[in-house]
Amino acid sequence: MDEKDLEQVGNIKFSFKDKPDWNQHVHIFVARSWIGEPSESEEMMPRWYKYHEIPYDSMWADDKHWLPLVLAGKKIEGEFHFNSDGTNFDGFEVKEI
Repeated sequence: MDEKDLEQVGNIKFSFKDKPDWNQHVHIFVARSWIGEPSESEEMMPRWYKYHEIPYDSMWADDKHWLPLVLAGKKIEGEFHFNSDGTNFDGFEVKEI
């Protein structure tokens, strides 16, 4: 993949109430073209889904709040403040930029 094939579409800050070492600032990119197939990692097993079949219930709780915007072509900024065990969040903000 060539760098010119990437478009930066957003960034999100994640904070974890009782686990500050989990805090992260994520930059979101969309790839318009690529070569090869995605491969499995420790964190994920990539799969292709139709838009209306994206399994948000099997994903992190925040994904359903920002991913539809990115898939609709929007650029975003957001913050998610997760609870102590990281299963849900105490508050969030996502805005188009």
